[in-house]
Amino acid sequence: MMVQTALLLTAVFLFVVFPAQSQFQGLPEGDGKAIVQRACGVCHGLDQVARGQYSRRGWEGRINRMIEHGAVVKPEEIPIAADYLAKHYVAVPDPPPVVVPGPVEVSFMEWKVPNDANPHDPLIMADGSIFYASTGSNELGRLDPTSGTWKKFPAKMPKGGPHGLIADKEGDVWFTGSQGDYIGHLDPKTGEITEHKLSDPSKPASYHYHPHTPVFSSKGTLFFTMFDGNMMGRMNPKTGDIKLASVPTSFSGPYGLRLDSKETPWFVEFNRPKIASMDPETMAIKEYTLPNPLARPRRLAIAPDDVI
Repeated sequence: MMVQTALLLTAVFLFVVFPAQSQFQGLPEGDGKAIVQRACGVCHGLDQVARGQYSRRGWEGRINRMIEHGAVVKPEEIPIAADYLAKHYVAVPDPPPVVVPGPVEVSFMEWKVPNDANPHDPLIMADGSIFYASTGSNELGRLDPTSGTWKKFPAKMPKGGPHGLIADKEGDVWFTGSQGDYIGHLDPKTGEITEHKLSDPSKPASYHYHPHTPVFSSKGTLFFTMFDGNMMGRMNPKTGDIKLASVPTSFSGPYGLRLDSKETPWFVEFNRPKIASMDPETMAIKEYTLPNPLARPRRLAIAPDDVI
């Protein structure tokens, strides 16, 4: 079996998940409590930590990700905190390795991304170029794999956090500003980026929407999930008109998104054991509860017969 990978441009985003549980009673005693309490309690409530569901390795990855976002944790404190969290908060064992019989030949080609950009969601364009989003360096980038040359497109909003990418029929790139709560539009020909700010009159000005995954319909309508905002969005790119709809289940964490053959948006609720569909016209949302209450769906695929 030959596996050839031309590009490795992905970075993993880890998010806290929220299984249903009783009211938070505080962190349990143990080595690492003081570290977690000091480092994690600055940006959010410790109840979010208590809802975590990771393996030992998963918790260590989560800690490193939070350090990138400003959490103050010394290198020697990371394993102590990871051991503590894995012991007290639903440590899920890593799956055992599986040996596949037969010869395997694997080759990689790698390109060093400028500025330690932490590239996310590679997008292959019709001309073979590859775009990526960088939350850390607040920019979009483009690689020409043939020549190995790069071009950067800095976002306008400071710390806007470009995330998911998708191209329209004209070859323009649209993306979600996950930290800046906007939908971005890049014209690759001019390098101009337009940012469409998200807002809802029913929400306070400080409300965080965290737009995540964008998908285009054949008619050119842009649908997108909002992880922290617990909402779905619909945008008319030609007019800039944006409409938002709240998901019935609170703290559900809308994440992965796909359209079925009738162009109905389907999405997963990463913080709950649910998937959901949304009427593309009325934006009415219907939820489906998964059989396993511990399920935390992240992405989804839709078969040609519309089986999810």
